[in-house]
Amino acid sequence: MIILHGLYSPVVPDQFILFAEDTTINLEKNPALRRGRKGEKPASPLHPFSLSSVDLSLCLERWKILPSRFDETVCNLSLPSREMGKTLVCSPEYYLNKGLEVPRAVSFSEWSVPALRFPLEYVPQVISGIKNLTDDSCVMAESLQYWASVTQGGLSLIASGHYLPAYRMNGRSGFHVLWDLHPVEYEHEMIRTFHAAIPPFCIPATGFGVHDPGLHEYQAQATVYTFLTSLVRRTIYEALVRQPVDLHLTPAVMIQQTIPLIFYLSLTGQSSLLGLDSLIPAEHGDGKRLISWMQKPADNKIIAKMGLVLRVHEPEREGASWLITYELRPVDDLTCLIPAAEIWSGGDILSETLPSLRILEETLLQELGRGSAVSNSILVSLSSPAPGGFTLSTPDLWTFLTHDVPLLKEIGIETIVPSWWAERKSKPVIRIRVSRDPSAVTCFGLETVVRFDYEVALGDEILTPEEFLQRTDLKNSIIRTGDGWMVCQAGDLEKNLRRLQDAYAGETLPAVDLLRLTALADDEESFIEVIGDDSWSQDLVMSAKGGAALHEQEIPSSFVGVLRPYQVSGFSFLLAGAERGLGVCLADDMGLGKTPQTIAYLLARKDAGCSGPSLLVCPTSVAGNWERELHRFAPSLSVYIHHGTGREKSGFSDMASAHDLVITTYPLASRDSDLITAIRWNSLILDEAQNVKNPRTKQSRSIFLIQADHRIALTGTPVENRLSELWSIMQFLNPGYLGSAQQFRTGYAVPIEKDGSQEKAEELRRLIRPFMLRRLKTDKNIIRDLPEKMESRVFVTLTREQVTLYQAIVNDVKQAAEKLTGIARRGMILAALTKLKQIADHPSLYTHDGVTGSFRSGKVRRLIEMLEEVSDEGDAAIIFTQFASFATLLQGAIEEHFHSPVLLLTGRTRRHTREDMIARFMKPEGPRFFVISLKAGGTGLNLTRANHVFHVDRWWNPAVEDQATDRAFRIGQIRDVQVHLMVAAGTLEERIDDVLAGKRGLATEILSSGEDWLTSLSTKELMDVITLRDAVFEEY
Repeated sequence: MIILHGLYSPVVPDQFILFAEDTTINLEKNPALRRGRKGEKPASPLHPFSLSSVDLSLCLERWKILPSRFDETVCNLSLPSREMGKTLVCSPEYYLNKGLEVPRAVSFSEWSVPALRFPLEYVPQVISGIKNLTDDSCVMAESLQYWASVTQGGLSLIASGHYLPAYRMNGRSGFHVLWDLHPVEYEHEMIRTFHAAIPPFCIPATGFGVHDPGLHEYQAQATVYTFLTSLVRRTIYEALVRQPVDLHLTPAVMIQQTIPLIFYLSLTGQSSLLGLDSLIPAEHGDGKRLISWMQKPADNKIIAKMGLVLRVHEPEREGASWLITYELRPVDDLTCLIPAAEIWSGGDILSETLPSLRILEETLLQELGRGSAVSNSILVSLSSPAPGGFTLSTPDLWTFLTHDVPLLKEIGIETIVPSWWAERKSKPVIRIRVSRDPSAVTCFGLETVVRFDYEVALGDEILTPEEFLQRTDLKNSIIRTGDGWMVCQAGDLEKNLRRLQDAYAGETLPAVDLLRLTALADDEESFIEVIGDDSWSQDLVMSAKGGAALHEQEIPSSFVGVLRPYQVSGFSFLLAGAERGLGVCLADDMGLGKTPQTIAYLLARKDAGCSGPSLLVCPTSVAGNWERELHRFAPSLSVYIHHGTGREKSGFSDMASAHDLVITTYPLASRDSDLITAIRWNSLILDEAQNVKNPRTKQSRSIFLIQADHRIALTGTPVENRLSELWSIMQFLNPGYLGSAQQFRTGYAVPIEKDGSQEKAEELRRLIRPFMLRRLKTDKNIIRDLPEKMESRVFVTLTREQVTLYQAIVNDVKQAAEKLTGIARRGMILAALTKLKQIADHPSLYTHDGVTGSFRSGKVRRLIEMLEEVSDEGDAAIIFTQFASFATLLQGAIEEHFHSPVLLLTGRTRRHTREDMIARFMKPEGPRFFVISLKAGGTGLNLTRANHVFHVDRWWNPAVEDQATDRAFRIGQIRDVQVHLMVAAGTLEERIDDVLAGKRGLATEILSSGEDWLTSLSTKELMDVITLRDAVFEEY
């Protein structure tokens, strides 16, 4: 396939450039093409996928659209590139044709491109020929599509006659004559639209493709205006040359070079016949009169300022004809309307502000002539000697309003239509009235049955389905109702009514079907309206529309802490879902506090007297974090951690019933499925719910079998952009709501992901809206609630290997501390502390075995999980560690997971490399992640692109951590910064964190001395600090 591109530069105003990309060239088979073709290296490398000028001309000739005049040329274009300008990034159309993802360009480099250059007047012919091709041999790229639109606009200016002779001074002594645009208001608007829509590639500021944003508006205006004026001039010249006026230009006449002759030859594009003498003297009498005439083109100017308006008049009775009348209106006075009938009758309509009657008649005929090109009704009316309008039947009016009126608007002719057509406030709908079945429970769920009935509303006129189907006038798309006229697409309405009757023949409806139907009906184009007849059903309907009033619930008094306003809304959303018996998903951005919102919900459920324990399933890496947050915010909740080899099995049911909340992990939810599914839980909560994204896994199937009164999914990833995850999470929350997996794939996944259907994407958004609450840190209401810097602790669990190694070091320290004294004891303790912190980071830092997989470290696993959310949100992050070896390990692990470069800064990084990495990171298209050793990069860096800072291990001095955080949280930062302090639960790190939490901001002797104070502790005190306690570790 050939992809055609169009280029135009005001520097060469009368020429247009065409070049092409050839999709048959295979990059994989010709890797050398990345850097141009073989042979002697040109000043700029040759575009590796371009079609040669000869081949392009042969293609145009084969398509019979080759201009009779053209030149082969080579353009030097600044094009998107990668790999320091060595690899070209082709046009998006090239990659889309091959079914490939469009790569991201990181720079612009100059490339040589073979092209054809031809006069501007051939552009309409070439573009028209390309559009008329019947095969798929070529497509127009964005640039050529844009110039095709501008060309069409230029031709409309010519067709409307909105061009006039103009003059351009050449110094003070003389002027040249040429054609210039004289657009009316709607054409000015068209040109402004062209300015705003111009692709950057079409703006030739510093070479096509690269432009200075400050010059964008000026360059766009200059480029578009020059193109239009040049196109109009060249087209007029071409037409006048083909049909010349015989002025008997004898040599004697040419020698005289009178001003009228110069004027004529200039306007026909033949001024070259006059050589350098085509300048008209400005001080000459004829020259002065020409300037005066061109400055005030009298009648022509008045004509251009009048516009045609059509008005639709309603008939007084049904069955009568509709009258459409013509009126003229000055474009600068929208209140002045002159009926055509008065113009033809010669009525008393003259005033100082209006032109003569003759000019009004000419203007009216001119405008009607333009309108007749797109409207057959106007064309037929011109058979009258004094056309004042036309009449239409009701069916013909529908055709006129839907077909002719939009076309007339495109050429600047307005139609004044009745309000019922323009506003469409009233439309016929199938109204489904629902009410609570007397046998329904107070709290409805998807299995609840509701009563319903149909009616058809035509404005204020209510019909039964039978009465509607018997209406004879419904064959028309416009019908008369009791209170006026209405648009009624009866065929579609009838089709929807029969479909509903076939699907729901009885008097009751499952709640799941009603929720789905109501969500899909919540659209301006829908023919269906669902109304609740009582407060219970009204709440059901409003919840399906996603507009149910979320009455802010009172935070339980047992909640220890304060929720921000947006968190109160989230807590109320969770509680409202439980009250309605619907599963809901809280999908807030990472760092917005899903955990405290959920804890407040659990307390509210307990205070409401809901019986039975709740179950929280989470990744093993965050189980310890949940335990600590529950203890912090809800000490009154009794919590049982179902984990570890000593977990309760035979007495699990009794143990669960004795607690308010049971916490377990995804692996154990599958392994102990028989125990867990034997209980019906009050609430079932999935943290990091994307863990059930694959419904076919044993883990997901086990989760789906768990019975609960209410289900909640927590996730920080934008699941609405991952349709497979979305279906699985919704299937967990409200089984069957989105249909089966195959139905969902056929109905939504394929149309949206493969075909790019915006209609299906919007329909899906309406379906999931009632069940999902997602707030972004960028939301205005959220930003107002957030501090500029948010600090949160991330408690991570150790792997079994980490626990074993850690405990072995603790045992060794206990034995050695009792035997050694003095400096030997001090040295042993300091060395042991380093080993313990290394093990908490990753076992390989201690064992030096070279096995760096993330599966060995709970901290690395959790970091990558959180970085996935950072990446999904389009954010950037800095990762600090005190160990340079751990920084290197993290760089490799993150690069392996994300398949993208990660920057690394340690004490070994050279200065010039350091500066280059900082510059790369600060670019919007640069790497998202920057790993830095605390000592090497804790100060002196400006990394404000990052709005996430991770401290993967803790430093004794909080000032050091604060200085590192300030690499992102500093002047120049325009977003709020989230600081994530990672702590290995139950280890020495947690004791460090306890000290830092109490001492941050205080210059105490303990903190200023780092770890030295630990060496003076007694053995008992030392063991209290380093002993592993309450360990929750990951099992495999």
